[in-house]
Amino acid sequence: MWVLLLSASAGAAEVAEQVPGKYENSVTVTARVAKTVYEPGELVGVTITIANHFDNPVYIFRSKSDFLKGSCMLRDANGTTVQGDPGDTPPPPPVDWYIEREGKRIFVVPVYIIEGHGVMEAFVEDALHRHRDYISEGEFTLDFGALEVIHEIEELIVREDKAHRLWVQPSSPMVKMRHKCNNTITIEIRKSPLAPGAAGGSGSPAWVMAAVVILVCCAVAAGAFIVGAKLKRSSGERREGG
Repeated sequence: MWVLLLSASAGAAEVAEQVPGKYENSVTVTARVAKTVYEPGELVGVTITIANHFDNPVYIFRSKSDFLKGSCMLRDANGTTVQGDPGDTPPPPPVDWYIEREGKRIFVVPVYIIEGHGVMEAFVEDALHRHRDYISEGEFTLDFGALEVIHEIEELIVREDKAHRLWVQPSSPMVKMRHKCNNTITIEIRKSPLAPGAAGGSGSPAWVMAAVVILVCCAVAAGAFIVGAKLKRSSGERREGG
């Protein structure tokens, strides 16, 4: 079962060319990391925050949420773009992305909603998942580009029988705007001096190895002293007995 809702802004298609400036500062997008230095191969988790500063809700296409999965532009310390694996080919839309209306089969897609003055957060488990095979140690900058936001929509479909309730018909009149992520993230990838393969070998710090060597030398010296003392005592006993 689905219910069709009309937004307060009818005729959104007619104003699409006039309103981008109106919404320019209505949504802010920021990205942050928990730390700035990572081991080679370590996952780089990123939290993306989308804040709606207006009274009216905004919507984000769930089907275009690669932004929220961490797809980003990666550059090295020289500003050169780092190659990445191509994105996965999207599978065909699920069957339930089609509804029957007035005897016609209509294609719809799910959307996320951010209420007026609301905030949405998405956690990206590994922002470098597409670039792993092309990077090593060094400094890198992550740029998440822009996120497409729906500000006005003529038809919003509520499907109460689905886990995801809110849907739109992509071809319906709407006002959209791309909001650029406010910041880039600079991280450094380098091997820790305590990591396996670093100084000291086999994962042990150099001072640990040095301490082990000293202890072994002391043990050998102590053993030699004890053995020498025993031999000397035995030799003296033999002379006295002879």
